[in-house]
Amino acid sequence: MVEVGSGVEFDPTFASFGQRAVGAIVDTVVVTLAAIPGAVLLQRGGGAASILLGLVVTFIGVLVIVALGASALAKNGKWIGNRITGTTVVDAINGSFVDRPRGAARMLGRHLVSPILLFGYLVAFTDSQRRTFHDRLAGTVVIRRRREVWSADDS
Repeated sequence: MVEVGSGVEFDPTFASFGQRAVGAIVDTVVVTLAAIPGAVLLQRGGGAASILLGLVVTFIGVLVIVALGASALAKNGKWIGNRITGTTVVDAINGSFVDRPRGAARMLGRHLVSPILLFGYLVAFTDSQRRTFHDRLAGTVVIRRRREVWSADDS
């Protein structure tokens, strides 16, 4: 349970390592697909202008994905990988959805920093809340829906 100074409580059920891994793989595929047009231009060669154009197209593709992802995280806490795994990205303090700048910081950290030697992901194994580098950067946690408990008993 996370307690805030004002007494508000947030009792999350953290996403499993498996859910986090599947979500990361799905989102990495999406970012890779967005970068393919620029990569194709880079492979064609043809001089400095072609290389520059390839870099710009790759940058724009990744930037579009970051903007769309940040918007989705701000709206409902779910990007594509989260939708598939049934997880939600929320503020680590109060469980609310993060704003777009924090969502963008998380997306950039996840796709640019965390993959470096898998450092950003390995820190989750030392954290009781399974927070990665990009979660710490944006002040987020990844949660899953609680199991619903019901009874056939009317009382």
